Amino acid sequence: MIKIGVTGDFFEMEKEIQLLKEMPEFSLTGIYHYNTKLLEEFTVKHDLPIFFTLSSLVGSCDAIDIAGNNGDETHLYTGILKKSKHLIVDFPNASSINRLKHLAKLASEAKVIMQVR
Repeated sequence: MIKIGVTGDFFEMEKEIQLLKEMPEFSLTGIYHYNTKLLEEFTVKHDLPIFFTLSSLVGSCDAIDIAGNNGDETHLYTGILKKSKHLIVDFPNASSINRLKHLAKLASEAKVIMQVR
C-alpha cells in the first residue's frame, strides 16, 4: 500500500481525495494547505489528518499528489523528488522543456515515478 498525501487547490483536492479513497492501493496519510483555517474545515468533511507544513506531509508519505496547478511550481516538485517521493502533478507550468527534462532526470535519479496528468 502506498502512503499518499494531498496538497494543492481545494477544489482539485476534493476530487483527488474521492478518487484515492476508492483505490485500495493507496492509504491517505493526510493533507496540507497553507490556509490553515480552510484546511481545518476541509478536513472535518473528509476526516483526514492535517499537516501544518508541506515538509511534514512529505516526510510521512511515499507519494505526494499536488492537485491543481497554481503557476510554475518547479521548485516545489524538485524538493519533493529530491526526497525520493513519488509525485503526481497536473501538467506543470514549467517555462521550458529543459525544466521538464530536469524534473524527469531527478525522478529517474531518485528511482521514483513522476506522473503528469
